[in-house]
Amino acid sequence: KMDNECSACNPGFQLVGAKCVPFTCAVSIGAGCMSCRDQGARTADGQCSACNPGFELTDDFQCRPYACETGPGDLCKACRAQRGRTSDEQCLECNPGYTLTDGFKCSPFT
Repeated sequence: KMDNECSACNPGFQLVGAKCVPFTCAVSIGAGCMSCRDQGARTADGQCSACNPGFELTDDFQCRPYACETGPGDLCKACRAQRGRTSDEQCLECNPGYTLTDGFKCSPFT
């Protein structure tokens, strides 16, 4: 075995062949990371510590877009722009007979 060959790696690195290679992470817009986990905390490539607006951090450190479905009744007539969402099902506009709440949900007129 050569001096530069590894059998195990430090946290944040993976064994590729006989070399320790860092898990990678790139900061980008949209579904990419707003910030990455510290190198020593990573257990896979592309693990985020924070997400861009309109996306939430999952249990496996990925960024998931907040969802929104349009449809009849208390569903949204139109959804908030992706980057404006802070949770799932946030509406921009409601169907007739429904009003937009402070939480961007559609509620029947009373």
